[in-house]
Amino acid sequence: MKAPKTKRARRRKILLALLVLALSPVVLFVLNGTVFSDGETPLVVTTDVPAVRVAASEPREVKALAWNIAKAFAYRGGVDFEDASVVRERIEGMAKVIREENPDFVFLSEAVRECTPCPVNQLELLAELCGMHAWAFGENYCFGLPLYRIVGGNAILSRFPLRGFRCAVSVTRCRQ
Repeated sequence: MKAPKTKRARRRKILLALLVLALSPVVLFVLNGTVFSDGETPLVVTTDVPAVRVAASEPREVKALAWNIAKAFAYRGGVDFEDASVVRERIEGMAKVIREENPDFVFLSEAVRECTPCPVNQLELLAELCGMHAWAFGENYCFGLPLYRIVGGNAILSRFPLRGFRCAVSVTRCRQ
């Protein structure tokens, strides 16, 4: 009589182990998108080279450029990503266009800040290549697992210093 109970107990343990293994990626995916995500917190960065400062009294036109860079086409589909050198070449081409236009601000959509399979911080590289040493990033998505993910969103590259702030929708005043 003990043999069948032992077999059932072993089967239950094996099924439980398989269930835990099957659910682990889902749990990690959810944790990545919630706990490990920057979410609504804007990221404002100034690189080692300071942004251009302009006197407040100086009259000036502001030139802006908006561009959906479509993740620099780093994602090829499924679990395939471009090689980092190919993405860097694309970013260099984009930087050339931006430098020729000479804008004060560049508004980017679908920019990738972190991509484990293709490790190119598109914002940092583009900012450096364009000489726009202040940039801000707002995360729109964070897919994958904590150590293997892609984080992207919208960004602003600026020739001028930037300062971040957060606004609550229901509150009319913003917190500095």
